[in-house]
Amino acid sequence: MPERCSRRSYVSYIDKSREYYAAHGYAQPYQWPYHQEVPFAPLSKLLSDCTVGLVTTATLSMHWQLPEGQTHPQKHPYAELDSQLNLI
Repeated sequence: MPERCSRRSYVSYIDKSREYYAAHGYAQPYQWPYHQEVPFAPLSKLLSDCTVGLVTTATLSMHWQLPEGQTHPQKHPYAELDSQLNLI
């Protein structure tokens, strides 16, 4: 059974962001954006006729394909996902 702790065991990015901005002299605490309504525009053509791009800071974890001795995948800025990878 894991030990219980009296503090958060994960990184609170909201708290870290507020601390970061406060340390740099900002008078008001950082507030994360919140939008009551989300802008949405329906597609004018079928999705299959569209070109879709995805920009993310996340990476696909493929630990089963790491070279021997490497414990974390190398990070490549502006890397493209391998088109041969079947995600479905």
